[in-house]
Amino acid sequence: MSWLKTIAAVAGILLAFNSICAQDKTAKPPANPATQPSTQPKLIVSPQIALDPSGAKQELLILRNDTDKEIKVSLNALVTSTTNARTLIKFKGEQDSGDGEAELSLTIPTKQSIKVWAVISGVMSVGDFEADLKNKDEKIGTLKGSRLPFAVSLDANNPEKFSLVDGLPATIVVKNEDGASYPLIWRLSVNEQEICGDEFILAGSGQGLLRCKPSIPFGRSRIQDLFKSQDGKGRLLLYPKATTGDLGKSSPWKIIPFEATLSSFEPFTQQFWGYLVIVVVLLLGGLTSLALSQALPNRLKRFNIRERLMRTAEATANLGSNVDSRLQVLLRLERSRLYDLLESRNTISPDFASAATRCNEGAAKLESRVALVQQMDLALGQLDQTLPLSPSPSQIAEIEVLINDAKVLLAKPDPTDKDIETAQTAISEAAKRVKTLNRADATFGQNLAKRALDVKADIDANISARPVFVELNGLLPGPYDELKRIPAATKEITADRYSSVDMAVEKILLLKQYVLLREGSTEKTVQDRLKEKQPKLLSLLAIESPQAMRQARLLVREMKDDVYPERLAHVLQGKAASIDMDPAYAYDKAPLQFCVCFNNDAVNESAAREEWTCEWSFGDGLKESGWVVSHYFLLPRPSRFKRPAPAKFTLKATFRNPDGDVLLDNQTNHPLAIERTVKVMPSRQEGFFGDRSRTELLKLLAALFIAVFALVAGAKEQLLRLDVLPGLIAVFLVGFGADTIKNLLSVKSDPAA
Repeated sequence: MSWLKTIAAVAGILLAFNSICAQDKTAKPPANPATQPSTQPKLIVSPQIALDPSGAKQELLILRNDTDKEIKVSLNALVTSTTNARTLIKFKGEQDSGDGEAELSLTIPTKQSIKVWAVISGVMSVGDFEADLKNKDEKIGTLKGSRLPFAVSLDANNPEKFSLVDGLPATIVVKNEDGASYPLIWRLSVNEQEICGDEFILAGSGQGLLRCKPSIPFGRSRIQDLFKSQDGKGRLLLYPKATTGDLGKSSPWKIIPFEATLSSFEPFTQQFWGYLVIVVVLLLGGLTSLALSQALPNRLKRFNIRERLMRTAEATANLGSNVDSRLQVLLRLERSRLYDLLESRNTISPDFASAATRCNEGAAKLESRVALVQQMDLALGQLDQTLPLSPSPSQIAEIEVLINDAKVLLAKPDPTDKDIETAQTAISEAAKRVKTLNRADATFGQNLAKRALDVKADIDANISARPVFVELNGLLPGPYDELKRIPAATKEITADRYSSVDMAVEKILLLKQYVLLREGSTEKTVQDRLKEKQPKLLSLLAIESPQAMRQARLLVREMKDDVYPERLAHVLQGKAASIDMDPAYAYDKAPLQFCVCFNNDAVNESAAREEWTCEWSFGDGLKESGWVVSHYFLLPRPSRFKRPAPAKFTLKATFRNPDGDVLLDNQTNHPLAIERTVKVMPSRQEGFFGDRSRTELLKLLAALFIAVFALVAGAKEQLLRLDVLPGLIAVFLVGFGADTIKNLLSVKSDPAA
């Protein structure tokens, strides 16, 4: 069995040997590394990059994959130049934006090329530089480049300090000591403010002319430039023409500093406007001094006078209906005239003091007039309150005469002190008599007794036997019986009989007038009208009241005129009336008197008009009543410095009959109205800025200019030593405190001048 084991071992050895021999026959010989294909991308062109003078460049690289498989690349670069250690190289794709990456990962498909931007910056040294292009740690190519010198500077022919004026062209000469020609963008700035710029090509080893037309933005510097040019630090910035986007975010190739003066104005303009501003500021200082020394005190005077006039206006507005419209209008116009006089002088005017004095005197006189009118209004109001007590008619008549006399004096356009004193006496006497109505008065009692006995004697001798009087006395025996009860030897009527005796006297006198009218008329129509009105007369005389006596007197006057209220209605329906105006021309703030006048003189002057009420509308929102009224118009003023334009106002008068009903037009059944259009012209008085004001202003300015020009040189020195605002304040104070101007203003402001 041992031999079998030996045979098996030998067989195993043989089989193993055959297997090894078979493997050796099929194996290929080992490859030569030099003949194997590379697995790295190939740099198609090893570029020689020309860097710009700023030491930067962006160069397009082409990498190709010649293998049968795609290659993953991690692209980076290593600068090998020792003189440009701070050089930075980044990469980005052909279509990418931004600054790129220091190591760019990309994939190159098989048998294809790819383009990559190499962004180079920070090459500080002029001359050549090199960098290894690597895929991770394995070198795939070399980047070679050189930075060209940029020897551009200002030419020696330029001035030591450039004078740059807004809008005026200036030339700057630059020279290029390089042999290369450069297309450039240039920007010129002074004190960090860009003022001009353009594009140009700077030839190699030559000169270039920069045409600068400064454009200085509006700002505080423009004010300062009126007085002196600004010294500034200038910079000329040169960029490559290929620069895109905001130049402020790009690095210039070169910054050339220079000295410059900058101004917004050319020399003549600067000098002219600079001196003008100084003169104006000096004038302001002088005028401010004038304002504080004269204008402000005068303004206080004006305010005080205005307050007096306003109080007068309020008092006038509160007057009652007992004061007729003419007197109220005249008082308002006088107040308006004083106000206009006060406003016609400026507070810096030399004439203001005299005008204020006249206004004060006028206001004092006006206050006196208004106070008297208020007393008169009060007296008339108290008289109305006593009428229900049936006071003596003759006493009432005496009071009314006193009031009317005072009205005439106070209605004068310019009453004298004597007129006002007389009016004061009359009103005081009227007010005193109102308070003493129906009180015992020996003088009045004696006068009344004599008057009553005289009237009785006249009636007994001349009237009592006449048929008309007999008829009337039979219908109304009271008045005559009252007189007959007075003994012939009576010397004084007692106070308790004042009213009855006085009433009887007045009634008998009215009956006497009626009797004479009846007997003296020969026309039947007149007689018929008198007989027709007789019952009304008797009914009025039967009433013991002052109001009835007034109506009875009015009726007797109508009988004398032979014109009754019914006739007025007929005349008005026929439009036989018109509105008359006095004066014929209307001016702003001028008193006007209007009346409705009838074409028939008898009707126009008849007492029957007093039974009618004429109501006025003046077309300016104001209304009044009465056959004769006074009014004035106010024209709207477009501005304080312009005179108002003429304006037209439509006046309208409507009527109420004795019963208080509005008279209607028979044709239209609308209120019957008589109209007139009035054209109101501007007042001849000058406005706020009239000839007088202009003359005074020119006079003042001429005097100020003479004084100010003597201070201009010193003020200019003050301004040049300081900044604009402190300098202007200093100039202002020179004008404010200068003795020359103060003395001048004090002389011109003297009211006696």
